[in-house]
Amino acid sequence: MRPDRSQETTVGALGPTARRIWLGLIVGAALLIHLTAALPRPLLHSGDEAFFIETALRMGSGVLEPFSLSHGTGLSVILLGEFGVWYLIQRFLGYMAAPVDVAWAYVRDPSPFILMGRLTAVVAGLGI
Repeated sequence: MRPDRSQETTVGALGPTARRIWLGLIVGAALLIHLTAALPRPLLHSGDEAFFIETALRMGSGVLEPFSLSHGTGLSVILLGEFGVWYLIQRFLGYMAAPVDVAWAYVRDPSPFILMGRLTAVVAGLGI
């Protein structure tokens, strides 16, 4: 007769709650690592960050030229939508009066644009 092994567990087996906790820790660590350069002021990791941000700003101004689409348009279109929402919030709060103020905000301090781009990349990378 075989011994009853229904109560045995394998080493390292985790319940659903423990798996969620570990997943949350891993996602949190990935987010922390990715956004570490954001404090006190984000630095560009590569030229691609500025490329996508500037392409989105160009699209917002109505300029859609083929040379600016070498990486595809998906991320730039998403960023354009985020920048539009950000502009509407800023306008509602009285910080911006016209859409051209978005371009001036990028020239003065690109930090919010870089952070929005990084958060979007993290969310897309995690498949959320």
